Amino acid sequence: MNKLMKLVTAVAVTIALTVGSALAFYNLTNYWFQVYDIDGSPIESGLTVEVIDSNGETLDLYATPTSIETTKTNPVAVSAIDPKGLVSFFQRRGTSFGVKMTDDDGNILKIDSIGATVHRVIFPTQVDRYVGETARNINQEWIAPIAKATATVRQVEISTPTIVGSTVVASGITTPAVPRNLQVVALFDAGNSTTTIAAVLKVEGVNAQGVSDTESISFSTTTATGNKAWASISTFTITASTFTAGGTKTKVTYSIGTENKFGLISGVETVADVYKISENKTDVAVSSDRINTTYDTYSPAETPDGSKNYEIWYKGTGR
Repeated sequence: MNKLMKLVTAVAVTIALTVGSALAFYNLTNYWFQVYDIDGSPIESGLTVEVIDSNGETLDLYATPTSIETTKTNPVAVSAIDPKGLVSFFQRRGTSFGVKMTDDDGNILKIDSIGATVHRVIFPTQVDRYVGETARNINQEWIAPIAKATATVRQVEISTPTIVGSTVVASGITTPAVPRNLQVVALFDAGNSTTTIAAVLKVEGVNAQGVSDTESISFSTTTATGNKAWASISTFTITASTFTAGGTKTKVTYSIGTENKFGLISGVETVADVYKISENKTDVAVSSDRINTTYDTYSPAETPDGSKNYEIWYKGTGR
């Protein structure tokens, strides 16, 4: 555990942003903020701060009020700031900013929006965070995941649906592009409405945290969804517990696809351990609707359709 990690068990960070004089000719304004611990002393090591724009991109900062060609280093290590913990720069009036704080190991600890007033930002790792060797800060992102769909993982066709038994499938399985939960439904031939089924799909594979796992999903002709997010799948076992074929039906197709719960790469003890969710660069409220601490999954508020990006920051348990 590095120096900063030890520090934050009893530390909060304050960022004060103040506006100085505006220069009419260049339309530049002097901004500054300082990074403090909870005792009011500037943090002097173990942290890098980066000023970003509203799109999360690194912002060009100007070092003097008389030249837009003279730039400042961005991001900057707090150990390189003199006076300690103080970041001062010039920018165009009316620009909104963000501050991204990163530790020595490259973990993003905080991203927050700031404006042309004084702001007090509490460090995202509360007093009880980073306690224990397995606790760690996690920043996880999903880039444009596709919409959920049946048959994206596997279709299994059985031509003698009157037989009640088990079917094991260990080939032709498509691994989801990102770890996510599964959906399954039984599809019958056309022309008959009297066939009924109650079946179980047993999934075996590796979950989002790299651990071998299993899950059993009970389903029928209505789509059913699982709870666990799968990084890879080795086998499916389909067991029909109740199966009545009627009329001219000659086959049944089990259609297995993906749903909209994404797997977290580390366990989460409580919803409160998730301190930021961003969907398409817009903050989303953290709630139990979004985070499942039993199965360690995240459900986006904005439905995935292949064009939206998702990002969360949380304290992972390491499990």
